[in-house]
Amino acid sequence: MSYFFGEPWLDGLRQVLPELLDRARARRIFRVWNADCGKGEDLHSIAILLAELLPDADDWSLFLTGTDSDESKLIRARRAVYPGHALAAKTRDEHAVYFRYDAVSGRYTLRDRYRLRTYFTRHALDDAHAAPPAPGRFDLIVSRDHLAHFTADEQDAALAKFERALTDRGTWISGTRDPVPGGAYATWIYPGMRVHRRGEASLLPTARARSELPTVRPPSSMTVPTGSPFDDAVPSSLRRAV
Repeated sequence: MSYFFGEPWLDGLRQVLPELLDRARARRIFRVWNADCGKGEDLHSIAILLAELLPDADDWSLFLTGTDSDESKLIRARRAVYPGHALAAKTRDEHAVYFRYDAVSGRYTLRDRYRLRTYFTRHALDDAHAAPPAPGRFDLIVSRDHLAHFTADEQDAALAKFERALTDRGTWISGTRDPVPGGAYATWIYPGMRVHRRGEASLLPTARARSELPTVRPPSSMTVPTGSPFDDAVPSSLRRAV
């Protein structure tokens, strides 16, 4: 399962989001699709991060869409009620900023400020005939380690769907086991995730090369913490000019 707080990929997302938001600031529109969202932990984490990074969030049009093929998971995502073990790495006082605690059930309900920014709907990512969800075009797609479980044809369908749904220079955040898109994407490796940006030539092997991937430095606007994989030396033939 996914967790709130403390996951390495969320630290990486905190590094990536400011650049994406700066690019969207002129229109004040930012659209996120969390594909195969499960019970909503990832999308609700994104809602929390956006509220922290955007003091003027109420002046933005934020579209945070989560999809899954399992309606029972979507029902739980809409309720946004989670057990304590899903909220790692913070104290109860820190949790109170984002959640209401029920002492009887021992569970935490996400506060409306974050929950009401999200929308969950049914969608089968592996269905080639299912169009991307509304609003149809997204600045950021998050789908972590789901495509790794798909057949080759299902992966092709999902990747084609992401290609249609992403805006120019839109970003897909994948897990470390997912296929790596080639062609029109550039890819950077962060702890716990990969960042694929559309509209730039890829520096990594194409779609189904999943092992022994080189570490590539991100653009200068994307900073990473000391000790991350980006500190490793990479061959000059693979290093992106920044």
